[in-house]
Amino acid sequence: MNEYSKNYSDYLRIINETDILNNKLINKDYKMEQLQFEIDEIDDADLKESEEEELLKEIKKLSNMKELQGSLYEAANIINSNNGLNNVYSILNKVKAYDEILESFLKRLDILLEEIQYINYDLRVYQEKLDLDETKLNHIESRMSLINRLKRKFGFTVEKIIEYRNESEKELNILKEAEYNLSLLLKEKTILYNKLKELSEKISEMRKKAANLLEKNLLIELNDLNMKNIMFKVNFERKNNFSFDGIDDIEFLISTNLGSDLNSVQKIVSGGEASRIMLAFKKISFDIESTQTLVFDEIDSGISGKTAQMAGIKMSYISDNHQVICVTHSPQIASITNNHFLIEKNVIGDNTFSTVKKLDVDKKVYEIARLLSGMKITEKSLNNAKELIDSSKIE
Repeated sequence: MNEYSKNYSDYLRIINETDILNNKLINKDYKMEQLQFEIDEIDDADLKESEEEELLKEIKKLSNMKELQGSLYEAANIINSNNGLNNVYSILNKVKAYDEILESFLKRLDILLEEIQYINYDLRVYQEKLDLDETKLNHIESRMSLINRLKRKFGFTVEKIIEYRNESEKELNILKEAEYNLSLLLKEKTILYNKLKELSEKISEMRKKAANLLEKNLLIELNDLNMKNIMFKVNFERKNNFSFDGIDDIEFLISTNLGSDLNSVQKIVSGGEASRIMLAFKKISFDIESTQTLVFDEIDSGISGKTAQMAGIKMSYISDNHQVICVTHSPQIASITNNHFLIEKNVIGDNTFSTVKKLDVDKKVYEIARLLSGMKITEKSLNNAKELIDSSKIE
């Protein structure tokens, strides 16, 4: 089954990939032409990731050239006409003979005056070089217009445009090789189909053999659970296509009354019958499985008396090789247990707590008596509980 599952997963993958390629091949030539046009359009633009930021800075500068030139001219004039530092220098120079410390101040002023002269010179030179180049501004604005148009068409940023271009190239390459790749997929699909057909037939034969054994063993188990005159059959129908579990559509058919026709288990069995059928299935499966623990939660639903006792005996047989945990309200089933636990709910303050207590022999008798007769426990009900426990012991 593992080999079938792997091949089936590969088969589904091939079908999916084939469908994708077939969809891509619809109007393939038009798609390729469109993709190539868009790739060429982006390539011709020769975009740079940081270009937009630099262009915006240049536009800002060129658009404000007159204001920039005027400010530089004004700044240079202010520096040139400001004699404040020269006056400070003259004043200190007159009195430097009286205090040698003043010489250090004069040296620092020399540096400042020299630097101011350099700044004044550089400002004038830079101001003279600045010129409003209308041609350059028009070129930059045209470039920005191109970038904005591509952004509206392919992405919100230059990075997104480039990403779109690369994805388009991948898609174009896929389309160029689509027909060839499709032919390879179809060959692989045929190989997998034949393999699945072979494996599914083998699995179906194995299931039919197992079904024969199940039909015989289930009748034996159900007879032990007081279901007489039962007919049971595993019905096989072939599916139209492969599925994850093969080509068989399987239904369990049963007749629970003598003379009745076989019908679907889920349509005709009662609650009690369903409980016993499930127990029978579990008994058969656990005879061949290595599972360590099995939990039956109210398997006694819909059954009582002798039938419940027979269900308990069946679970006892299972417990010979597996741990069995059974939640039950049936005294017949509880009487057969090796270990008896009482589950109770108690309200303490604003909270509800569940408690589990292991019962000794006397408390087990008391609890089974309660299940038999209700909350009023009498000597007679205790004796009935002891008798039930003794009669349920399996030799």
